[in-house]
Amino acid sequence: MVKSSSRNRVILDVRPSNTMLVTIERKRLDPHQLYGVIVNESEQLICLHREIDFQLDGYVFIRKKDITSRTFDTPSLKYSEALMRKEGFWLKPNRFVRQLDIESWEATVTALTGKPVMVEIENKSAHTWCGIVDACTRTIATVHCFDGLGVFDDDADRIPLRSVTSIQYGDRYTQTHYKHLKTRTNNRLHRSRGSAVS
Repeated sequence: MVKSSSRNRVILDVRPSNTMLVTIERKRLDPHQLYGVIVNESEQLICLHREIDFQLDGYVFIRKKDITSRTFDTPSLKYSEALMRKEGFWLKPNRFVRQLDIESWEATVTALTGKPVMVEIENKSAHTWCGIVDACTRTIATVHCFDGLGVFDDDADRIPLRSVTSIQYGDRYTQTHYKHLKTRTNNRLHRSRGSAVS
C-alpha cells in the first residue's frame, strides 16, 4: 500500500492482469465509478477498457493522480466477468491501444492524431469535446469537433492539456459518428473510412 501526495488518500499499488475487471473511483471528479480492464499504464496515466452493462465499450484514459481507489477480485466483479465470458461479450484489448505510448497526455494525444476522441475536463466548469485530433503540442491538443448531426465545426478547438482529466477512444458513440461524418470544408477532408480503431 502506497500513500499518495494527498494527505487523506490511500491508493492500493496493485496492478491486476488484463483479464480481471476492476472498479476505479475518482471521487473528487466524478461521483460515478468506472468499470473495466486495465490494458495500459504509465506513471501518469491508466488506460481502461471500459465496461458498461456487461459490454466493453471503447477505452478511457485517466490521470492516476485523480484515482482515489482501485478495487478488484470482488465476488461481484468475478461474477460480472463470468457472465461476460459466457455471453461472448469478453473482448481482447486492441493491440494498438495496448502498445500506445501513454507516458503523458502529449504522447497519448499525438498517437491518436487523425482519430476520433472524446476529451473531457471534469471540474466545476466541465467541458467535453468530441471530434478528430488534428495536432498536439506539449501544452495544447487541437481537436476539430463535430456536432450531433455529424457536421464539423468551422474551426478546430485548442484544449489545454494541463486541464484534461479523461480521453475516450474507440467507443461506440464516436466510432459510429466517425463512419458517417460529413466531409470537412477545408483542405484536409475527412471522409468515411470505416472503423477508426487500428
